[in-house]
Amino acid sequence: MNTNETKTVFGRKEIIILMAICLSYSIWTVSYKLGKQLALRDNIANTK
Repeated sequence: MNTNETKTVFGRKEIIILMAICLSYSIWTVSYKLGKQLALRDNIANTK
């Protein structure tokens, strides 16, 4: 009974969508931080 309720309330599609959102968000934040670091390095290299 409980398993059927959880399946209807929280299906596989919802879990996949949530995982995709979390993955894309984490990838975006990491790439944003890396881009900032690379931009800082380029600025330092250009000034020297």
